Amino acid sequence: MEFGGAKTNCLTASVRSTEPGTFLVGPPNVVIGAQLVGYAAAINEDGTPNSRENPAAAGSIVSLYATGLGLTTPAVPDGSLTPIPIPIQNLKVEVTVPNPDMHNPNPAFAEVLYAGPAPLAIAGLSQINVRIPSSGGAWFTLRVYLTAFTSIGSNSAFVWTKVN
Repeated sequence: MEFGGAKTNCLTASVRSTEPGTFLVGPPNVVIGAQLVGYAAAINEDGTPNSRENPAAAGSIVSLYATGLGLTTPAVPDGSLTPIPIPIQNLKVEVTVPNPDMHNPNPAFAEVLYAGPAPLAIAGLSQINVRIPSSGGAWFTLRVYLTAFTSIGSNSAFVWTKVN
């Protein structure tokens, strides 16, 4: 870092090409195991905010918002709006949900219909449209994974769904 012509080396920081994070409504406030989890800033298929009072229907689509999903082609300059046509997300995004088979500890994958830059939003804001599985309880824990040579997971976030 340089300020006023003087250089300093007092700060060392690592940089990663991706560091996914799902946007939440308020701070994480639910403890699951040893993990603190919050509610996703999700939009239901009908354009309404996802909440306990307004849950998503099974089989419907919700939009999640995230940051840190990596580069796009073409790159969008910092501070600018994502143009139309929308750039392509370079890394594949997967969304995990609890496995409907409670005896299977491995997560299941939800159907991702779109993952990439949020149209006409500030560069770095990503939108993930995912179909809510038809099985499950009152909420699903969604975790965004970027898959390349390794998987980097985001924070977990709840999405409210109607009980079947």
